[in-house]
Amino acid sequence: MNEQDQIRTFAVPRCFCCGGEGDMVYTGLRDRLFSAPGEWSVRRCRQVDCGLLWLDPMPVMEDIGKAYLEYFTHGAGDRPRSGLQRWLEGGVAGYLHHRYGYPLGNTGMAGYLWWLIYALPGRKVNADFSVFWQHSKPNGRLLEIGCGSGAMLAKLQRLGWLVQGIDLDPSAVKVARARGLKVDHGQLAEQNYQPGSFDVVVMSHVIEHVYDPRTLLSDIRELLVEGGVLVMLTPNSQSLWHRCFGAAWMSLDPPRHLHVFNVATMRRLLQEAGYPTFEVTSIVRGADGTFSGSLDIYRGRRHDMSSIPPLASRLMGRWMLGIEWMLLGLQPHLGEDLLVIARR
Repeated sequence: MNEQDQIRTFAVPRCFCCGGEGDMVYTGLRDRLFSAPGEWSVRRCRQVDCGLLWLDPMPVMEDIGKAYLEYFTHGAGDRPRSGLQRWLEGGVAGYLHHRYGYPLGNTGMAGYLWWLIYALPGRKVNADFSVFWQHSKPNGRLLEIGCGSGAMLAKLQRLGWLVQGIDLDPSAVKVARARGLKVDHGQLAEQNYQPGSFDVVVMSHVIEHVYDPRTLLSDIRELLVEGGVLVMLTPNSQSLWHRCFGAAWMSLDPPRHLHVFNVATMRRLLQEAGYPTFEVTSIVRGADGTFSGSLDIYRGRRHDMSSIPPLASRLMGRWMLGIEWMLLGLQPHLGEDLLVIARR
């Protein structure tokens, strides 16, 4: 490997969240999803009320782009849908109408299947995610940080939101703009957004990639109107599949995931960032895909996130999602994702 292809690193012996020392829990990890160079180690904070996971050593900021050369966020096409999927989508539209007040649209009889969504935990959490747990607010101003190709923004725009996005991937930004969306390129701090510009700011699987999460959360708070909402999802280090798969857990994702949070660390960050009210819970969104990906890694295979898994793998993943959902009733911090809903 040429020296220019290598990722330079720096040591991070202490937890950025509480300042505590960390124990090395995983070593010799390689990129299991793409092909970023290097071997990586993960520490866990020793403080019992913290437990943050982080990379040590960590890529220097100037080289982190090398970890994203094959990372995809800009696919524009939608996969073909079966008749059953179209009916389920009609049921989801009915659910969003019933639960959040969105227009029902032309769903036909399928729109009356909204009650069925409550019986499908994976489908329900994906439906909630599709509107970021927000009730209908025509002309409400919404910013998505890390919007990728703009697929979520396009759906929210059709539901009446005034949407705007930002992403670091120039290819993703190009695709999003081709959809007719207002999307900026670069870091949040580089934009000229005015305080109080947005009713809602959303992020899905972004903060774990950030060097200074505390400052990002504080900057987002300034962008919100009084009473505005931050909705954020990020992998949960206390999840069931992390406990089962350990070093093979897909959501460790070295070297792109710099920090992996739990309920306690996220609550601490939100308090320090100045949010007066917030809720941090764990949910089963993505539990099926994370199980399948972690199983591939455990078996020594690279997991291909761009391919459609075989039917047997998809069915097993959905079955395992159901198991995780049932266990949440006993241990509420076992979900694969943390869901944050915080108000300014």
